Amino acid sequence: MGIIENSGTVQAFFESDSQLAQIASQLSYPVLEVNAKADLARTLDLPSHRDPIYAGQRFFIVSSRINDPTPPGRTRLVIDAADAFGSGSHESTQLVIQALEDHLPANSIVLDVGCGSGILSAVAQELGASQVFACDTHLGVFHSARKHSPNSYFFAGSIDALTPSIADVIMINIGASVIDLLTDELYRVAKPGSLLILAGFTSDRIPARIHPEQVLQLNDWLCWLCHPQNIDRNQHPPLRILQPFPAQWW
Repeated sequence: MGIIENSGTVQAFFESDSQLAQIASQLSYPVLEVNAKADLARTLDLPSHRDPIYAGQRFFIVSSRINDPTPPGRTRLVIDAADAFGSGSHESTQLVIQALEDHLPANSIVLDVGCGSGILSAVAQELGASQVFACDTHLGVFHSARKHSPNSYFFAGSIDALTPSIADVIMINIGASVIDLLTDELYRVAKPGSLLILAGFTSDRIPARIHPEQVLQLNDWLCWLCHPQNIDRNQHPPLRILQPFPAQWW
């Protein structure tokens, strides 16, 4: 399940007591402590053990272990994001949710790049998107993502697998360097006049190839709202393959 390196010790986490006991019996060095799967979440303070999260003006985000009633006027999102980024607690996620609340046109086709837990796809669905396509290069996220946003279309890979001019809204909550790498593909898959919601970076490390029209900020974290014409297409980063899987349309 995972490993945490401490000063002088290593904590390893396993699916079951029987599994970890068998492995511990074969080790030649002392075992100070063994931890089953349930202890991992407590040790890491995973979202399933946190308090409810109020995101934007409309959303109430909880794990499946939290039974607190949904406040009036809020939409309840049940997110168990132990195996993927996107519990709703991070500033960048909250900024994108705010941007979606304020700017998502009704019946939009939305693209969620680097979807993680699928939380932003779920928000877009709740806010009236007609279709949500979501991708990630990490295969381990899709179990959570499909559970959290069952009506979205998820695929493994990146936006180079999509046909041109497909999206009304594109949201990316990754980081400045990745956004710069994706800018040419962003321009290609965006419809003319489409909205780009970019997040996952701080004020001291911003994308170099896009200029924002509006900036949202929470602590040091930023969220940019812009359009395809704000992309500087005269700068070209080193060529890299975005799609580690066979190219295809989804």
